[in-house]
Amino acid sequence: MKGSVTIENVLERLKNFPFVSNGFIPIYSNPRTIKGYNLNKQPMVQSQLHVYITPNLEQKYFSVDLNELLSKEYGACILEFVDVIMANFNQKVLINFYNNINNLNVIKISDDNQGTFGSGVEGIYSPRKNTIKICEGSTETIYHELFHMASAYLDGDICYAGFKQSKLGFKANGVGINEGYTQLLTERYFGDKIEICGAYEYEVSIVSQLEKIVGREKMEQLYLSSDLKGLILELKKYTSEEEIITFISNMDFLLRRRREEIRGKRKVALQIMKDINEFLYKTYFTKLNQMFNHQEIDVCVLNEEIALFVSTLKPQADLDNQSYKCLSYDDMTKYILDLFGASNITMFSNEGRVK
Repeated sequence: MKGSVTIENVLERLKNFPFVSNGFIPIYSNPRTIKGYNLNKQPMVQSQLHVYITPNLEQKYFSVDLNELLSKEYGACILEFVDVIMANFNQKVLINFYNNINNLNVIKISDDNQGTFGSGVEGIYSPRKNTIKICEGSTETIYHELFHMASAYLDGDICYAGFKQSKLGFKANGVGINEGYTQLLTERYFGDKIEICGAYEYEVSIVSQLEKIVGREKMEQLYLSSDLKGLILELKKYTSEEEIITFISNMDFLLRRRREEIRGKRKVALQIMKDINEFLYKTYFTKLNQMFNHQEIDVCVLNEEIALFVSTLKPQADLDNQSYKCLSYDDMTKYILDLFGASNITMFSNEGRVK
């Protein structure tokens, strides 16, 4: 294998990681159901989620009024965003960007009115008004909100924005993966120009793994085309639709719960984080298995890809200033053995034991 990363040392490192194993017994006094979860029981995620198919996008504008953009609040940042977007993406996936950019409104919120957003929020984008509101002094936030603008499409009472879908009167879907991927793109294309503040750190780590399954170019195209259905179809090549919907719902749940604080719900949150990790490695390893069986990769590449993927999973969850295990070494090891066979995995002997 190339490089210094092996499956053996990665899994051994995870196995010996110093976690807090117990330490809490949550008690829920009031039954409460949130989007299919009953917090008095093990987390239950709805297996059905209404996903709207994005209509065929029609490009209305084919040019950008640079002078008009420069005259807006944060005009220089907007022009920089335009340059980066047009240089890195094919015009075919920039229909939303072209349709929104010239009519974009940008409002700077003064220090006295920053409570408008809620705690910890420094900027918002409203697709229905095509308006970005940014707290004064939060320049780095503009790029994140501009990606929301570049991926937004409004169709009647349904709003498509990246992987998020919302309908008036209903709770939005795909919020977790959408915020994570929006921030991932912000850091990818503007990380050398702004100070990355660690926004949506957990979501970024998860969608980074998701992107390895889908492919970077494909996932960026789906995001900019506001095509959540397309993302689901890509993932269905390697797992069931029910598992995908559960994953999307899990990500939404965690983002919303953390905003409202997880106190008293750590057991639920940890189980969901374990489920998310399991979804990621099972889906990616299924993809690798297909490629291996079709002779698209050899056994050396197979082992290297497994090791690299496992090394970037998040084995712990930091809640209430303590670390808790959210990745099962034994379950993952068994899955690797069952799927690929011990003879194909360098960390195992022919008897299936760790060398």
